[in-house]
Amino acid sequence: MTARAVLVMVCAVLLATGESGNADPQTTLRPRRGIGLTPCARLLDQLQPRQGLTNSANLAMVSWFQGYASAANIALLDARGMHFVLAELDESRILSMIVSFCKANPERRPVELIDSYIRDAPKHKVKWDSRQIKWHK
Repeated sequence: MTARAVLVMVCAVLLATGESGNADPQTTLRPRRGIGLTPCARLLDQLQPRQGLTNSANLAMVSWFQGYASAANIALLDARGMHFVLAELDESRILSMIVSFCKANPERRPVELIDSYIRDAPKHKVKWDSRQIKWHK
């Protein structure tokens, strides 16, 4: 991962609480529980796929989605020695999936979509030692 990619992800977290000090607090996305747990009805006005990652809500959603999927992949590898392919989850695909899901299900939350995606995605078996990642001494 490049330094720029890390910077983009850090900015996404910082920007997830709003556009700027001049933004209307009634319309600016200000998730209190994380963007993945924000009700779809609140996200629909904020997510603008055509604006790409210049839109702070888009940036926050894509960063959250990719981070969640990466963590799920590590969990799958560690628990079952299998993973799913992340390469197709670019910004366009993620935003399209989320907006379609939210339009059809305004009362639901994006985390429900990604959990379903992960459950249904084809899994690939790999040789993996569950002790491969050493997060403790």
